Amino acid sequence: MSTVTTEKGTHRRAEKFAEQVRRDNYRRAAYVDQDGCLVFHSEETYARYVESTGKRPGEVNAIWVDEQGFRNRHGDFQLRPEVEKELDEIREEPHVPADDVWRELQAMGVRS
Repeated sequence: MSTVTTEKGTHRRAEKFAEQVRRDNYRRAAYVDQDGCLVFHSEETYARYVESTGKRPGEVNAIWVDEQGFRNRHGDFQLRPEVEKELDEIREEPHVPADDVWRELQAMGVRS
């Protein structure tokens, strides 16, 4: 097994090699279109590829085509910490069972 030194040339070669390995692993699952974009046939394979690069989806020149033929890409959107906290609090709130709501609606005269 070879080692990677911190020399710029060696590091660049290692990055290129890693990218080639990733592309080889996904060769059957994707193709490169006329614009040089890596096009996947399934969202799952696309997601695994993006995750393997260690980059955000907007930084990777890759998409997937869904069953309707639309070209898709995951977004880079991330929730602000305060919104994420608010959503976590909402998830922890107790929920009223649907049967209880239905009984209350029936008591108010609502019929199906």
